[in-house]
Amino acid sequence: MSQDRVTNYLKEVVEYRRLNPTHRHGQALFNSLYKCHGDLANEIRGTDIDPYYAVDQDNINRFYSWLVIKLQEDGNEHNEVEG
Repeated sequence: MSQDRVTNYLKEVVEYRRLNPTHRHGQALFNSLYKCHGDLANEIRGTDIDPYYAVDQDNINRFYSWLVIKLQEDGNEHNEVEG
């Protein structure tokens, strides 16, 4: 289930980039996160993993690593409630 959440997020990023081709990659990552998971976007806003103003790939990599973990955690909590 959590893999679906990651896939859905990445599809949102692709669509955002299609509709906003002039926006920076980090901007697309953050705005897509805000649309899909506003609580998570608010959690990282202004931190060292916030990709919005990312100046290097290390920031983007930290963001992706954090996001996958968070979506897996949230997915597991969701499954426990349903299960």
